Parts: sequence; C-alpha cells; structure tokens
Amino acid sequence: MTSRFVLDANVPLTWFLDEEPEQAAYAQAVARIIQEGNPVCVVPAIWHVEVATVLLAAHRDSRRRFSSAKLGAALEVLHGFSLETHHFPHEPRQIVMLARQYHLQTADALHFDLARTQRLPIATFDRGIRDACRQFDVDLLKP
Repeated sequence: MTSRFVLDANVPLTWFLDEEPEQAAYAQAVARIIQEGNPVCVVPAIWHVEVATVLLAAHRDSRRRFSSAKLGAALEVLHGFSLETHHFPHEPRQIVMLARQYHLQTADALHFDLARTQRLPIATFDRGIRDACRQFDVDLLKP
C-alpha cells in the first residue's frame, strides 16, 4: 500500500460534488485508500485555495444545492486526513515555465511537478496530468 502520494485537488472535490461516473469511481477508490491506510497526501500550497474556492462556489450556486451542512461536512472530512503541504517559493516566471514544459495549466503543473520532484505517485483523473505522467515517467496512483 502507498504510504505517500500527491493528491490532485479534483479527486477530493469529486467526493462532495456530482461528477462523471468514471471520475467518481476513481475518487471513491482513492477515498478507500485514504480511509484504510491513512497515507500522507502530499499537496502544493495552492491545493488548499483550489479546494476552498470550488467548495465555496458550489455552496453559493443555488442550482448545486450544496447546503451549509454539506459544506461543513466536506470541510470536516478534508480536515480529517493527513496532509503534507509543500510551500515552494515559485515566482510567476517559474510557474509559467513549468506549465509550458509539461503542457499543463499552472495549478496542474504545480501538482505534477511536486509528484515528479518528490518521486511520488499522483492521484488524479486530469487528462493533461495523466499525459504528462506518461511522457515524464511519473507514476499514477492506481487504486
């Protein structure tokens, strides 16, 4: 069992928000890994902002029906597992360079670069990150 892996923000967000069935199945498999093995989920500092932004937007969107209770429950779940946050002092120039190098969006490039430099598998269903994993020999977390 994997004791540490990089956790892309899209995976835990899928636990709380309605997503495509294939994504939901992968996200639930990752949730089981976290529940059963209590691994350390390694994340870049931006992860916290990404997750909070999406959850708050879902709560504020009346069409999503993401109530205060659901928001609170999601935040409690996220608080309950082991996170190791990496704070890298990236300048905008470095972030753009990484995004161009890996052919990814900026936040995705930070997640991917963390997995690559730490030599950790990454839990994601993002197609761009998965393509970069194949190209740059980074392992995907396979539940």
